[in-house]
Formats: sequence, structure tokens, C-alpha cells
Amino acid sequence: MKNYQSLDKVISYQLTLGLLRLYLIVFRLRCNVSGARFLPQGAKILAGNHPNITDGFFIPLIFNERFFAMMHITTFDNPLMGWLFRKSDQIPVIPGRKLEALRKACEVLRQGYNVAICPEGRLNPEQESLKAGSGAVCLSLKTGAPIVPVGIYVAEQDTMNIEYWQNNNKHSGHWQIHGCCYIRVGQPWYPAREAIELSGQAAELLTEVLMDKIYTLSAEAAQQASLEQAVTLPISAPA
Repeated sequence: MKNYQSLDKVISYQLTLGLLRLYLIVFRLRCNVSGARFLPQGAKILAGNHPNITDGFFIPLIFNERFFAMMHITTFDNPLMGWLFRKSDQIPVIPGRKLEALRKACEVLRQGYNVAICPEGRLNPEQESLKAGSGAVCLSLKTGAPIVPVGIYVAEQDTMNIEYWQNNNKHSGHWQIHGCCYIRVGQPWYPAREAIELSGQAAELLTEVLMDKIYTLSAEAAQQASLEQAVTLPISAPA
């Protein structure tokens, strides 16, 4: 079993956090979080919507725990960040080979670490209701780790669509460059407790339940943004 606490992996992870923190500092981005008290101790699966490339920057900084993110393989194309992601054992999701990513995520969870996943599988700046993958539910059913649904909202005027070329491929995505990211954390959910009541399509049906939770939370985050009533939490380095 892999040692995720080896010095090179810990250093790579800390360097990754440093670069994420630098981006937030340079653009003076803020984050308002509510519901963080629901976050349980021990291994867990954070499953959230994915409106912007930068929403994932906040998660490991806010929650002050070691996270392993499941990310599309193209995310690893960046010469610097991709190298750090590989060195710190972040989890690439390769089309046609998703079972490999799920196996690694199961190993991480069984060693007591946390996994972050976006069931939508792609950026969703319009915050549409998408058909999501069942990876988060399958991970929970296999390992017993709870899923913590997370809803994220950033005002459209605080984002910019950036296009760039990398490895002869054109990439495009929304990046937050102003303002505040609103994050609403839901209560831990154990889909195994509901799976026994369902038949053969349990994973798909439970994924629909999960996405309802996530989209409800993202709508509440949007409401928080309009009311400006969320509590601002400082971003601190993990212990």
C-alpha cells in the first residue's frame, strides 16, 4: 500500500497549496462558508458542483485537511501544476479508464484521507442540472466513507472566461478573478443506508439524490451571496 506521508509527497502537496493560496492573494479573492460544522472527522468524500476552475482552490485551504482531488487528465497537462499534482498523488481521471481512478480513490479513503470529486464531470458555469456520474456514490458504498455535499456559487461578474493553448489543444474555462466564493456545506450523507431500499439501479438513483442535495446547497449559496450574511473564514495552512 502506498505511503502518502512520504516527505516528497507532503512537500509537493504543501507547494501546491502555496500556489493556490498565492492565486487567491493576488486576486484578493474571499470565501464565505456556512455549514462547516457538519464536516465529520476521518475519511470523507466532498462532492460539489463545479461552476469555475478556481472553486477547487478553496477546498483544501478552508477545511485544513489533506485532500486528494479527482481531476480530468487534461488538468495534469500544465507543466508546473501538473507535476505537483502527480508528485502529491492527486487522482487523474482518464476517459475509458475511470475504474483506475476509483480504485485509487478507494485506497486513499481506506487510509483515512479525504477525496474531493465533482460528480458533474465538467465545468458548469451556467449551473444547469446535469446528469452526473455515480463515482461519489460508488466510493461511499465501497468504503463506507460519508459523502459531504457542497454547493458553490460565484457571481458571474466576478468571473472571466479564459482561453489558452496547451499541448496543441485549446482549453477554455471560467476563472474567478474578483469578489467572493460562497460555499455551503451540507450534512454528511451515508448512501449505503438508503441503498438497501433500492433495486438494481441503486447507484444511479442515489446519485440523483446526491445531486439534488448539491444543487439545493448551491442555490442556498447564491441566496447567501445576495444577502451577504455568510461568515468569512480565514484561509490558514494545514497543520
